[in-house]
Amino acid sequence: MKNFVFLFTLLFSLIYAQTADFLIVENPAALTIYNKYQQSISSQVQNQLSPFTPFQIIEENEMLSDQISHASRVILNGNTYFILKDEEGNFVSDETEYSKIFKNCELFGDTINIFRNNRVSIFSKPEYLVNKKRHRYLEENRYCLRMFRYKNLYYLKVPGDSVVYGWTQLPQTGWEVSHETLANLEVIPDHLISRLKIRIDAANQDYENFFSYFKKKYNVNFNIPYWHMEISDYEIKGILNDPTLADNLKYSNRYLMQDIDNIFLGSEFMFVYSDSTFYIKPGNKRR
Repeated sequence: MKNFVFLFTLLFSLIYAQTADFLIVENPAALTIYNKYQQSISSQVQNQLSPFTPFQIIEENEMLSDQISHASRVILNGNTYFILKDEEGNFVSDETEYSKIFKNCELFGDTINIFRNNRVSIFSKPEYLVNKKRHRYLEENRYCLRMFRYKNLYYLKVPGDSVVYGWTQLPQTGWEVSHETLANLEVIPDHLISRLKIRIDAANQDYENFFSYFKKKYNVNFNIPYWHMEISDYEIKGILNDPTLADNLKYSNRYLMQDIDNIFLGSEFMFVYSDSTFYIKPGNKRR
């Protein structure tokens, strides 16, 4: 009997652990939010919260250490916060915009890849499901975090320069579950891309000046080396226009590759190169 009770309790706990309640707020910056030490978070941090941010509720109504205030204890991106409530149990807010608690959501936390245009759309509120004018279609080669499911809708986190959250009703085709994790698919920051472009442009200008001089002086015809870059949110590929020139550029490329490696050193992106190609992709291994 004791073994049966233990197994039942364990099974119930496992099932329960796969569901959670979420508070979704249209404008999180309007809330009164405390950190895990029950101190106000900075306005800079709060203003960085994206519209319709989903807070996972750990305790819906908890008394704070002052023994007066009440708040909901929530988790966002692994961090604990407290969202202050008033005496009537409503969230303290500077605005009266959309906020709603969704109960018993099924947790997923996996990554999906959108591989076809105009198939997967997102919208900010469940009631917009039938209003296609409120939908935004995700482009192909877009990775998203599938956070949870509520009834027949999924809630997605779409990374980018500004994180976007939204509901979707996933179609049968146009997407797939990816073996990658969103942590390994952080968007390459603009400031790193800018530094890389400056360095590559400088190298290409040096090649142009140096080889053009010899072509003109000795009246010979050959390709001038040029690095071309293919840039996406999650990966950069550099390609030398003529791979046969790689041997002649062995020493200059060594310094170029060292400079590129230094640009991404300490970031969440790894730098991989050969004689005529290089890649910047998620990870921290270097070769």
